[in-house]
Amino acid sequence: MSQPVKLHVGQIAALAQVPITSVWQVVLGRGKAIDAEEFTRVKRVLDQLDSFILSSSQAQAGVKHVGVVAQTTSKGLAGDYQGVILEALMHAVDPKRCMLVNYFYENEDLANLDEFVRFIDGMVMLGGAETQAPEKCRAAKRPHVLIDPGQREVSENGAMILLDNHTAIRAVVDHLVSLGHWRIAMIAGSLDNIVARERLEAYQAAMQAHELPLRADWVLDSHWTEESGHEAALRLLSLSEPPSAIVGANDLVGFGAVRAAREMGLHIGSDISVTGFDDLPLAETWQLTTVRQPLRMMAEMAADMLTQLMSGGTLPERIVTVPSELVIRQSTGRARR
Repeated sequence: MSQPVKLHVGQIAALAQVPITSVWQVVLGRGKAIDAEEFTRVKRVLDQLDSFILSSSQAQAGVKHVGVVAQTTSKGLAGDYQGVILEALMHAVDPKRCMLVNYFYENEDLANLDEFVRFIDGMVMLGGAETQAPEKCRAAKRPHVLIDPGQREVSENGAMILLDNHTAIRAVVDHLVSLGHWRIAMIAGSLDNIVARERLEAYQAAMQAHELPLRADWVLDSHWTEESGHEAALRLLSLSEPPSAIVGANDLVGFGAVRAAREMGLHIGSDISVTGFDDLPLAETWQLTTVRQPLRMMAEMAADMLTQLMSGGTLPERIVTVPSELVIRQSTGRARR
């Protein structure tokens, strides 16, 4: 009978060509995060061994692996909206029972998505519309919770947390109208995403409810980034009849619009009003009027719902809609006559 192979963490890390901390995160239940490619390399090394013995009493058996899927512009790093949720998930997940394994992708899925889904016991997906992860989870019967995803259907082994985008955008437009604005433009998100479409439809419905003009040149889409918001705002503010207020699809777009207005010598809140969506930590620094999503609460709900699903329990509601809050700051002010 072959003897177990005894390797310390440093040797495993060298064989897998990953940092030592990544090895600990694979084999210990500490609620930490590791990139999907790194966990695959570590797992392949461990699979080649008859046995792997840690020289540590902290190794725990039966730890559940919770996969977190996030679409990012820089693979391996979730920032802004998704970063806030990911950080909250790391605090919400019980490190004695579960460990987070991150799967970051840019415009398309990485090659190891199938292996990732086989490895995890459950999944939380942070928005996004260009991944097959939910479908893979359904096929593998893995419990999963989708946070404001790019779809509105959920399978029997899944759940969904949604934000009421229509009510949120209506509150933004109502606020601007109360300040005397009627030339209100919108920089929407990427319109292949249902969240962006819902927010655009809500803007259009609110404008019609106030009997305000809906001009095609006052609506531009973006890639949800500060740079695309900056570019779109420059175009809007260069029109022969520019808007007096800009509704941003998210805070990053709002930041970009504020930067563009300042570059054109405009005073934020007096010459031009700008809003965002999400209430990221930097929104207060920018003094941006925005819609506050309960991101940390959504993360806690997702962790709780997934824990129940992974333990074989049932949920009273598999689609939950959470409210938002309009946060008024100095980026909006009364329209000039």
